[in-house]
Amino acid sequence: MVEKGEATLIFLCFCCISVLADPVPTCSSSPCGVNADCTNSPGSFSCVCKPGYTGDGFKCVFIPTCSAFGYKWTKYYDRDDPSYNCDCEDFYDLRSENPGEICSSPTAIQARVKSSKLDYRLTGQVIEAETAAEKGLVCTNANNHNQCLDYEIRFCCDVDECVSSPCDVNADCTNSPGSFSCVCKPGYTGDGFQCDVDECSSSPCDVNADCTNSPGSFSCVCKPGYTGDGFQCVSIPTCSASGYKWTRYFDRDDPSYNCDCEDFYDLTRENPGEICSSPTAIQARVKSSKLDYRLTGQVIEAGTATEKGLVCTNANNHNQCLDYEIRFCCDVDECSSSPCDVNADCTNSPGSFSCVCKPGYTGDGFQCVLIPTCSASGYEWTKYYDRDDPSYNCDCEDFYDLRTENPGEICSSPIAIQARVKSSKLDYRLTGQVIVAGTAAEKGLVCTNANNNNQCLDYEIRFCCDLDLF
Repeated sequence: MVEKGEATLIFLCFCCISVLADPVPTCSSSPCGVNADCTNSPGSFSCVCKPGYTGDGFKCVFIPTCSAFGYKWTKYYDRDDPSYNCDCEDFYDLRSENPGEICSSPTAIQARVKSSKLDYRLTGQVIEAETAAEKGLVCTNANNHNQCLDYEIRFCCDVDECVSSPCDVNADCTNSPGSFSCVCKPGYTGDGFQCDVDECSSSPCDVNADCTNSPGSFSCVCKPGYTGDGFQCVSIPTCSASGYKWTRYFDRDDPSYNCDCEDFYDLTRENPGEICSSPTAIQARVKSSKLDYRLTGQVIEAGTATEKGLVCTNANNHNQCLDYEIRFCCDVDECSSSPCDVNADCTNSPGSFSCVCKPGYTGDGFQCVLIPTCSASGYEWTKYYDRDDPSYNCDCEDFYDLRTENPGEICSSPIAIQARVKSSKLDYRLTGQVIVAGTAAEKGLVCTNANNNNQCLDYEIRFCCDLDLF
C-alpha cells in the first residue's frame, strides 16, 4: 500500500496455479492379467478372469479340471494346521490316513486356502505343490515369515465303478482307469451285466448241432447239411453231382396189414421211365410231417436204393408203422432234350452225355456237316492245295489260279470240293469264319481278313475230278 497525500492506492496480485489431474485409468494400457477380460467404465475399469481361470483379474491362474470320463474329484482334505514347521498336506500321509478314499495315481490336484477358498497360487506364499503322486502340497513356515495359511487339497481320481456293484451277481467286476468291465463267472454266459447258467457247457445238443444259450434256456439247431431237432441230427442226402437230380417222391404203400413197403424194384416197375436203374442216393421221410425216417424212432430197413428202398414192418413197430415216401437221386437223361445236332447220335451216360456225328458227317456232334464224297466211277480226289497264306487281304484258294499254277493236275469241271483248316483238318464250315466257297468251277474257297477280325485261318482245298478230262 502506498500513501500519497490523502489518497491510498491498493494493488492486488493474483497468481494462477495450473494443476494437472491424474489421467483416468482405461483398458487401453492392458492393466489386467493375460487371462482376464478388461471392461471400461466411467472414470474406472474392471478386470475379470476368463472362464476356466480364477483370481482377482490382475492375476489369474488356470482352474484344474477333472472332467475325463470315469473320473471325479475327491472331497477336500486338511490333515495339518500351519503349526510348528508347516502346513503339510502330504499325498502319501493323506492316503494312509484316509484308506480307500484317494486313488494311487490321481490325474490332477486342486489346493486352496481353507477359509477364503483362494487358490494357493494366488496367496503370494512360497508353496511346494507337485503332481499328486509326488507331494500334494507343502507350505513351510520358515519360508513364509513363520506363518503359512491353512490349506486344503483334493484329488482327481478314477471312480471305482465296481463299488456300486454294476455287474450281475454271477459276474466279476474289474475296475480300470476311467472304466470297468464285467465278465460272467465260469459256468455262466452273458455280457457280464446279465449272466445266465450256460446250459451249452454240458453239450446237450447233437454233435452235428450248434447250441445257443439264452436267459433261462438254450436251443439246439442242426448244422448246415443236417436235419433234426438239434438233439438228434442226421445228414441230409445230397444229389448235387453234375448230371444228377432227385426224382419226385413216391408213396406206393400205406402202412396197412404187414408194412409200409416202399420197395425199389416195385416202384421201378410201377413207375416205368421215372426211376433210374442205379440211383446214387435215396431220401425217405414221413409223408405228413416230412420228418427224416431216421429221426422217427421206428425200426426201418432202408438200404441203398438198389437194395430195398425203404421197408417198415408193423410187427417191429408196435403194429403201426408211419406212412413214408421216398425219392431217388438219378442220372438225368440229357439226350431227352435233344442237345446234339440233328445229324448226330446222342448217348447218355451217368452224369453226362456225348454227341457223335452220324456216318457221312463230320463235326463235334453239336454241329455236323456232310462230308463231300468222290465215289462216282472214274472220279477221284486230287491232292490238297494251299496256294495262299492268310496274309494281306485274304486266304484265297481260287480255283482258276490253282489250275494255272498247277497245270495238268486239276480238271476244268470238278464235281465236288473239300476244304479244311490246314493245321487241324477241321472242315471250313465248322470254323465259324465267314467263308466264300462255291462250287469248284466258280471260286474254290476265299476267306477275306476284313470279314474275320483281320485274321483268316490257313485253309487247303482239293477237287473231285474225272481222270479222263485232264
